[in-house]
Amino acid sequence: METLQMRALNPEGIEQMRVWLEQARNNPSTPVPPELLENATFTELRGRPVEADIFDSAAFETKLDLAIAIDRAVRAAELNEESLEDDRGFWSWLTLRFARKFIGSKGQIGEHALWIYEPGNWRKVYRQKMAPLWLAYRAHRDNPGRLKAVLGIPVNKTGEVFEQMMARKWIVLSPGIMSLVTNLYFDEAQGRLKRGSGGKDGGAPRRLSTVLDQLGLTYDIEELSWEVLAQMLPNDFRKFIL
Repeated sequence: METLQMRALNPEGIEQMRVWLEQARNNPSTPVPPELLENATFTELRGRPVEADIFDSAAFETKLDLAIAIDRAVRAAELNEESLEDDRGFWSWLTLRFARKFIGSKGQIGEHALWIYEPGNWRKVYRQKMAPLWLAYRAHRDNPGRLKAVLGIPVNKTGEVFEQMMARKWIVLSPGIMSLVTNLYFDEAQGRLKRGSGGKDGGAPRRLSTVLDQLGLTYDIEELSWEVLAQMLPNDFRKFIL
């Protein structure tokens, strides 16, 4: 059985990752140097070895699939979950380890924040390739189905639902709000987002984020059930909730 020893980049490793990102931006086929992933000069060990097939091809089909795979690895490695939210080196290493999965057919790399984890500013953190997926999953481990609208999309896609909801940590952590978002925008029968959920018209995610901000000024909406929240929404959301 093949195993995977997870690691964390040290400060020197982070700097070398920046160098690789610049090289890959000019030539997407540039391989990740093996020593950057495994050498003690650039990395340190994190937890126990895990089964490598946790991160098989199926784990990279949707963001939710990847979040589940990461959670399996975190548990199997017996990592300290509380410390992971601030573990810059771990998330950066894990993303670099699976870099080929995140470089699309057009070879786009994007900004460093997509790759190098920078804890502290959630509005930047939520765009990182792996960490925010697991942080959202961990908050809803009791019912991952709440995350279908936000994370039930291809690994290398985002879209309006993801961008509008994941950009606010208080929204991501609320069971009621995440259930509301999925009930509004995810089509269970089709297994995909509903038509119109990516738009900017009435009832769309951008409008929902504004409404939630407004309701939050008066109510403790993070604690409300999705059914109660749905009743508080303006009429332009009815086309999605029915």
